[in-house]
Amino acid sequence: MPKSITAALIGGDKRQLYLGENLYQENWEVLPYGLDIPSSSCLFYSRKISWKQIVKESQVIIAPIPFTRDNQNIFMETSNEAINIYEFLDSISSHQILFGGNFPDIFLSLAKEKNKRIFDFMKCEEFSSFNAIATAEGSIMEAIRLSPWNLEDSEVLIIGYGCCGTVIAKKCQMLDAHVTIAIRRKELIPLLEAKGYHCILMDTLSEKIGNFRFLFNTAPSLILDALLLGKVQKDSVIIDIASNPGGIDKEAAMRCHLATSHFLGIPGKIAPKSSAHKLTEIVKKKEKESWDRNEITR
Repeated sequence: MPKSITAALIGGDKRQLYLGENLYQENWEVLPYGLDIPSSSCLFYSRKISWKQIVKESQVIIAPIPFTRDNQNIFMETSNEAINIYEFLDSISSHQILFGGNFPDIFLSLAKEKNKRIFDFMKCEEFSSFNAIATAEGSIMEAIRLSPWNLEDSEVLIIGYGCCGTVIAKKCQMLDAHVTIAIRRKELIPLLEAKGYHCILMDTLSEKIGNFRFLFNTAPSLILDALLLGKVQKDSVIIDIASNPGGIDKEAAMRCHLATSHFLGIPGKIAPKSSAHKLTEIVKKKEKESWDRNEITR
């Protein structure tokens, strides 16, 4: 049976591999580039052609999450290939759809000027909510691995209460930890206390940070500086899931001999098949929709 849709699969991690296999099983032609994984594990590896030719032949282009880590080249976890993101943008026509995650703002602005159609998975509520589950599970797994303490009955601090912080808090509570949320907005306190959490304001962290065995930072700015880290229990574990450069003064943490982990790209490491399943649903759904030629999905 002839393949119905051709999709370019550019870079990424294991989520891309499983996403490609899912689409192949849905009768899509899948053209990969920058996924150097043994062909025996991948149904759709068939021919070696340049990335520009792959993009030219495809109706749908699926880039990784994150799209880039250095704001210069497309993220490729398993390959030494390098594709400049702006050269890549110029290779895409206005009738194609580019999927990916965490596109830089300047890239999106240029794409809009050039009438390119982009869908950012991480700005899709359906996916970001799902993504937070794998992130939370992986964060807790990493914390338990590094800690000499049980999570149960331990004092846990979660800095920030966004999408990921919400799920980490819930799962830690379900594991019978004592959960405290550090927040900036005082008006959130009644809501969080109603859910059984303790609350502290960010500007009072220095007074109480020494009470916790497990600390999870989700805030995308430097929160845990040298002053705060000096007050953390020496056998505590700090897991930082904030995007680079993270929320921990790494040099200060080393001087304090603290166990820390800047743990990024968790869904691609912990639950790539689950993530790929959700990505497949979204790609198929969006591909079927009628897109306005000038629309950029943000």
